[in-house]
Parts: sequence; structure tokens; C-alpha cells
Amino acid sequence: MIFKRTKLKNHVVISVNLKSATIEHTEEFKTLFEELIIDGTNNIIVDLLECDFIDSTFMGVLVRCHKEVQRKDGKLKIVCDGKVYFLLHDVTHLSSVIKIYKSRQEALNAD
Repeated sequence: MIFKRTKLKNHVVISVNLKSATIEHTEEFKTLFEELIIDGTNNIIVDLLECDFIDSTFMGVLVRCHKEVQRKDGKLKIVCDGKVYFLLHDVTHLSSVIKIYKSRQEALNAD
């Protein structure tokens, strides 16, 4: 299973079980995300700890998902480390738009 969803507290965690999250995975991710929104979920954590790389298309989907969750008065949080953290935080500065955490527990506790 590439994307696994888990309910924790008042969040749904989407675990991305890929080394590289790229354009070929965006449709499946968007479909899962849209299902969560339709079901009324508006607090979502995307766990990218298994990823070593995400491409610009996947980053774009994360931004679109963030905007959708904001419209529903919710929050999108990202959990990542290593190269992906460097890419999202230092290179693209996506962390100025979406909150990024280094652990799932840190993301769950931050509300």
C-alpha cells in the first residue's frame, strides 16, 4: 500500500510509503485526499518520513491540499526529515506556508 491512512486523535495521518513521491503518484494521493475531505476530515498530517525525495508536482499537490483544508477551517501538517525536510524547508521555503514537523508526535501535539 503506497498511501496508508490512520486515525490518531482528531487527525488523519496519510503515510506516504515511497522513497520518491513523484508525478506518477499524485493522482492516487489526490483521490485519497479528496475522499477524506468529502468525509469531513479537515485535520490531516502527511507523513513523508519514508521519502528521500519529492518532486515539484507532488509539492504542488501538497499546496493544493493545504488550501483545500484551510477552506474547511482545518490544518494540513507535514512530517519529514532528512533530504525532504531540507528541500521543503531550506530550498523551497514551503514551511512558510505549511507547518512542517520532524515527528508524528510533534505534529499531533501542535494545535
